[in-house]
Amino acid sequence: MGQTCKAMPKPLTEYSTGDPIFCQRCPNVRATVHCVDCQLNLCPSCKGDHNEYQILNDHRLLTGQEIRLLYITKDNRDDLKKCSEHPQKKEFYDEKKVCAPDIEDMAVVTPDRILISNYTEKCVQLVDTRRGIVLSELQLLDKPGTLCLTDRNTAAVTTGKNIQMIQVNRDYNQITKGKVLTVSGNIYGITCSQNSLVVSYGSSPWLEVVSMNGQVLQQFVKRGHFKSPFFMCTAPDGSIFTSDYHKHTITKVDESLNIRQTFTSPLLKKPHGITAVTKDQILVGSYCNHSIVLLQPSTNTVTTLLGEDDGIDTPHSLAYCPDLKKVYTAKWNTNIIAVYQVKSQSGVLTAFPQRSKKLQITEVRAKMRAVPSPRTLCRCDLAFAFALGMLFCYVLLLLCFYFFVLYFILPKVNTAT
Repeated sequence: MGQTCKAMPKPLTEYSTGDPIFCQRCPNVRATVHCVDCQLNLCPSCKGDHNEYQILNDHRLLTGQEIRLLYITKDNRDDLKKCSEHPQKKEFYDEKKVCAPDIEDMAVVTPDRILISNYTEKCVQLVDTRRGIVLSELQLLDKPGTLCLTDRNTAAVTTGKNIQMIQVNRDYNQITKGKVLTVSGNIYGITCSQNSLVVSYGSSPWLEVVSMNGQVLQQFVKRGHFKSPFFMCTAPDGSIFTSDYHKHTITKVDESLNIRQTFTSPLLKKPHGITAVTKDQILVGSYCNHSIVLLQPSTNTVTTLLGEDDGIDTPHSLAYCPDLKKVYTAKWNTNIIAVYQVKSQSGVLTAFPQRSKKLQITEVRAKMRAVPSPRTLCRCDLAFAFALGMLFCYVLLLLCFYFFVLYFILPKVNTAT
């Protein structure tokens, strides 16, 4: 891949508005993607070569409308290449000069709270789904990837070769860092099953079951079965589903990582986010088909639930809220989450795109009470105990004085009189 990352003539900044963009490796071949990290325009063939190398899998590739927004002239490129909110970033953005967050993955915490991993800002955010307000933000040392909930108050987010545990305080709407687990390689997908974490890797792709302390409990390595297992989810019956971006497949395994089913379909083109509604209703984001498809393992069928006409555009991440019967989806390089109402009845899942709404995530923080630290609570308890003790001593002294006067002073006064 050394050739792909060489600096070649005619980069994106050398083009004027409206010029056709050509691949920087293949003369006279139109480019279809632009790698932000390599700063290269790539044709479909070169894009395939680029994606073959594990070291480049975390690079950000822009396509279609995103490339069109990057058409800038040589004269004004210095002004346009900095985000007005993050001037330290040397990247290209749209005409508003504000970079949008990359919602890598999300998980529903409560009916009105959702946890998202923000790839651009290197953080995890707790968002109010009613107003689109970020309630709490937690900065990470590395760019976060996929995430999952492990219980009501704990989440796990992938950061390269590490898993960062996140504590979710529902009462105070805050998230804090927990312990960090170091695993075998660069993690793609993550899900929770039977109080353990199941992760997928991209280098010599395989699956692994990891304990909450980071100990490897089980491994699945079958050469050639996986290529890019990006996203994972766990169904209510404990089955684990993995979407493979480059093999266009969904694989179902049990808790012991034994393969139960492998699903292929023209509707599963570049599958990304995946989430479970029931054990027999699995939703998958078909990135290149601009649709959300319904996978039903019992009948081995794949059907389109929501399509491009319903507003679906390159769905990257997915989440499902069982309480509100809502599906959340977000595309890459945007701060907008699309919310769709669905209904499952008699084994049939129905979507209501006419009830959909767009949720724009804003950086306005909601006013909230600070979470008292354990040290502060301890000091408060000591102060209260001290005050209570002083009050007790004061009352005891008053009683002693009363009885002293009653039994010693008054009798002597009466005798004297």
